[in-house]
Amino acid sequence: MALSICCALGLGVAAPSAATAHRHHDETRRPIALGVFTPNSPQASEIRAYTKLTGARPAIVMWYSEFDTPLFTAGQLQDIRRLQATPMISWRPVTNDHEAVRFTSIAAGDVDPYLRAQAAKARAAKRPILVRFAYEMNLAGQDYGSAVTGETAADFVAAWRHVVAVFRQAKATNVRWVWSPNTDCAGHCPFTSYWPGNSYVDWLALDGYNFASAHNAAWVSLQYVFRTSYDTITKLSDKPLMIAETASAPTPGNKAHWIRRGFRTTIPTKFPRVRAVVWFDQDKETDWRVNSSKKSLRAWRHVVRLKRYQGRLYD
Repeated sequence: MALSICCALGLGVAAPSAATAHRHHDETRRPIALGVFTPNSPQASEIRAYTKLTGARPAIVMWYSEFDTPLFTAGQLQDIRRLQATPMISWRPVTNDHEAVRFTSIAAGDVDPYLRAQAAKARAAKRPILVRFAYEMNLAGQDYGSAVTGETAADFVAAWRHVVAVFRQAKATNVRWVWSPNTDCAGHCPFTSYWPGNSYVDWLALDGYNFASAHNAAWVSLQYVFRTSYDTITKLSDKPLMIAETASAPTPGNKAHWIRRGFRTTIPTKFPRVRAVVWFDQDKETDWRVNSSKKSLRAWRHVVRLKRYQGRLYD
């Protein structure tokens, strides 16, 4: 979850080749998968309650995991399988007391026994698992951000590559790696220096919110939240793209309109590369939930019925 807190690796940024243009055209016609994070995800009873509330089962169920706990449990994956959804685990390199596991330590192999154990479990699961390692790495105030640890974008890249390499060595090829910076905070938290390279990433992703009353900020549209960062990230790679976290504050604007306009118009027409969107459904800094009002819930129920949003990732 972004806190909205506002790098020096020389990796080239290559625009997608012309040969991919036809594939991109096809991708704009694909249905978009809708996912959700709820406070007790992936608890099956809670996801069923969300499904009953909204009228549609999520295609992706996202939750958070930390480095001193298992990446997932067998029971969690069983629940997701019964729900016919794809699991996405936002994997935080921190301990339960929010102490960062340093990127330099990860890259040096200091936590390899833990990583190998998680990779073996993932391989045994067989089914696709989306993993967002060290998401929002470009926010300096993250528990593992540069202002907290003093580490650099290059340190992050080395850690990312090492984690992916450990899983590949364990033949956990069912893990799909989701590189997920926060939006660039109007230029205050750029993310391109954190790019680990095309061969180490399966999905691109962005996190972004209409904070508005949550941070005494201006009310902004979904298009405003993602526009510049979408343009930047789609130049990095032709990998599939998702919005991995988003939501809107309920006030002072019209949240129902924010949802309708953002999902009916903005995403299909302005962000055609987007193939999945995950809603952050929790009353936290503000009431991000789709049912923060009756009107916003009606708007969301409308969205989840649209043909455009019937996508599934790995059925």
